[in-house]
Amino acid sequence: MVLQYTPAKSLILGDGKPLKTKSDTEQEVSVRVNLVKKTMPVRDDTWRTIAEETDKDETLHHIKQL
Repeated sequence: MVLQYTPAKSLILGDGKPLKTKSDTEQEVSVRVNLVKKTMPVRDDTWRTIAEETDKDETLHHIKQL
C-alpha cells in the first residue's frame, strides 16, 4: 500500500469534514486554553497578565476578526 498526501484544494471530493465556523474555532481555543490553565502551575496574577497582554496584541485582534 502506498499513501500519498494530496492538498485539500486538489481533492475532487471533499473529505467529509464541514467547514469550521468562527464559533467552532472560538470554542476550540477556549477548550485548549482551559486545558492549559488546568495543567500548568501558573499563578492567577500571571494568567491575568497573559490575558491583558494578549488583549493589547494587534496581530491577535486581526486574527480574531478573520
